[in-house]
Amino acid sequence: MAKALMGHLASDPHLAVQVVALKARVAALEAELATLRAHVDVSLPTTVELNSLDGELADLQRATPVLA
Repeated sequence: MAKALMGHLASDPHLAVQVVALKARVAALEAELATLRAHVDVSLPTTVELNSLDGELADLQRATPVLA
């Protein structure tokens, strides 16, 4: 099907030039994306603050077990 499509596009030289230019642009954007993905820094913090859960943890420690 690709050959048929290219055969159809080849009948219009202006359109064929645009297809070639667009393919080159796609290749350049894919290369740029690969470069950006290689430089992405996914660093996670070594510690996490859980201050908002301190109250709930204290309540759990004071709770009376149901089956006791």
